[in-house]
Amino acid sequence: VSLVTWKEYLCDFMEMTSISSNISTVRRGHYGLVPTSLKLEILRELVDEAIATIAVKEKLDERIDQQQALAAEKREIARKSKEEQKLIMEVATEKEMNQTNAVQDGNENVNSQLVAKEGKERKNAPTSKMGDAKLHLDGNENVNSQLVAKEAKERKNAPASKMGDVKLHLGRHLEKELLDQSVRTSPLGKDRYYNRYWFFRREGRLFVESADSKEWGYYSTKEELDALIGSLNIKGIRERALKQQLDKFYNKISNAVEKRLKEVTHQLLVEEAVLRRSSRVHAHPKDSPSTSFLEYVNTWKPIQKRNRSKEDRAT
Repeated sequence: VSLVTWKEYLCDFMEMTSISSNISTVRRGHYGLVPTSLKLEILRELVDEAIATIAVKEKLDERIDQQQALAAEKREIARKSKEEQKLIMEVATEKEMNQTNAVQDGNENVNSQLVAKEGKERKNAPTSKMGDAKLHLDGNENVNSQLVAKEAKERKNAPASKMGDVKLHLGRHLEKELLDQSVRTSPLGKDRYYNRYWFFRREGRLFVESADSKEWGYYSTKEELDALIGSLNIKGIRERALKQQLDKFYNKISNAVEKRLKEVTHQLLVEEAVLRRSSRVHAHPKDSPSTSFLEYVNTWKPIQKRNRSKEDRAT
């Protein structure tokens, strides 16, 4: 199939699939005049034929196997992370209990030593000194308990934060791989009128398909996307689910919309610049020795006329 022969191939395909209308228009090369509904029907038939080929089936099976393997890996990583988190919490709790018991034993030893010392000094020391010793003992116990609680809290948070970062990185990586290996796109949801909303990775727009699949529309700016999200009724089952999906993929959709808008604006500026350059009126070159040959006029008579003049003279 080439730019020259595509018309014949497409007409033959339309005859094979009983799409007989507008064949003459396609045969003349005016595919742009074909109605949109007929174009979609032709595209659907072409896709069905392409999916039925062995090459496409093998590629789809390969993608599906890779997607299933990635999903299984994601589930396994989630299971292991839960087990590791549980084990870390148990170890941290056990360490905290051991350290708390050790501190309590140390405090008891210190208390016994202080009590013994206090018993020895009680006979000679005044009552005020005994009160100071008790106050000092209570202060030491409070400081020790605060230090133990702080260390235990730090030990709990440190491994949890590290595991959270690793888990987040692996989750994002697997989600990206699953998105790259996806072979089918599902709608984000439906609104109250059963219109379906689609977002395709390579299109910087949010598409809307009518309930009867006969009409399509799209949102092409971030302001339109924000207005759509704000208009959804969270009390409805369908629109609440749609709003949750739009909120989940908001950054991805809005970035794609802004990127496409910039590309379209740049393309329009380039086309406008080319149009301005092509519509300029070129001035005639001025008279100069280098262009004087352009004014040359042939003054010689045609050969037939010269021959006739010679014959006339001879007669």
